[in-house]
Amino acid sequence: MMPSSGESSSLSPGAPSLCPGPSGEKREPSLSPEAPPLSRPADGPQETPDPAERFDLAGLVVLPIPDIDDIATIHTQAEERRAQLLQGTSTQNTLIYYNVTTAHLDALDDYPGRITFFGDEVGLVFFRMPLPVHETAHLQLFLEIFSLLDRMGLKKKLVATGTATFKGPGTKKKQGDSGIRPRPPRSAGNQFPTLVIEVGNSESLPQLYKDRDWWFDASPPGQPRGDVKMVLLIKVYKRNKRILIEQWHRFFYQSLTAKVEIKPHPQKPFSLHDSSCWLVEGAPMVIAFQEIFLRPAQGTETDIILTKDFFAELAMLCWESDVTV
Repeated sequence: MMPSSGESSSLSPGAPSLCPGPSGEKREPSLSPEAPPLSRPADGPQETPDPAERFDLAGLVVLPIPDIDDIATIHTQAEERRAQLLQGTSTQNTLIYYNVTTAHLDALDDYPGRITFFGDEVGLVFFRMPLPVHETAHLQLFLEIFSLLDRMGLKKKLVATGTATFKGPGTKKKQGDSGIRPRPPRSAGNQFPTLVIEVGNSESLPQLYKDRDWWFDASPPGQPRGDVKMVLLIKVYKRNKRILIEQWHRFFYQSLTAKVEIKPHPQKPFSLHDSSCWLVEGAPMVIAFQEIFLRPAQGTETDIILTKDFFAELAMLCWESDVTV
């Protein structure tokens, strides 16, 4: 079930990296070892006919995976969807298929977009095809975080994971938009990032929340490869030029850590090239240093503070890059 995205105040500088939500409880990963794992819906009369509802993706187009002999048709469907996105006739920038197995993915020469595969036992896969506004959003946020850490002399103490493919338990695999992990790594191997950034359309929020849960569920604490500590979600509302940035931590129950909303200022003439015409609510957003580097800040090191001015600039750059505006 998708957690509530109600209002929550930003962390202040120096605040502890983890604090309970309003209920005082912690959010347990939805696929924790104690909880029953997500699985393919069972066959039978109780099954909901609509696959979108079966997978809690109501409102999205969810397609059956083509037969392995016809798997190349996915690329044709991807090109058609890209054209629809650019023309404005579709807002779903992710192809979603069910009844998928590893054999289907192995039969593809390459993926038509960034992949999120929930494993053979679930049979669900996302192929995300970002638009320019999405790429600008996550890259500018990553660059701001990187720049602030570079000023602390930490450039050589972190690694950008970008869109690298990460493998979870079983046959799960995923490519994020941006990510950071500390250097040296926690151990050898395909190390999970400590901070991940994911971006999506407002129309695809159920899919974006599943992306968030994949990172938390696929990297349980205590494993040699480490665990994802924080996921930043960027929701792009193309119709009204609104952007929402949510900060989610592992183990928080039903509550955001922080939320920033950027939208056109109601009392100023709108301009794509003037950052002052954006209304920013919820800033600053604080990212705890320890969540990225897994140790307390030392000396001149501090938590990362994303300011109101940065978010206004982010909105301006996002919509400048959107070819459909």
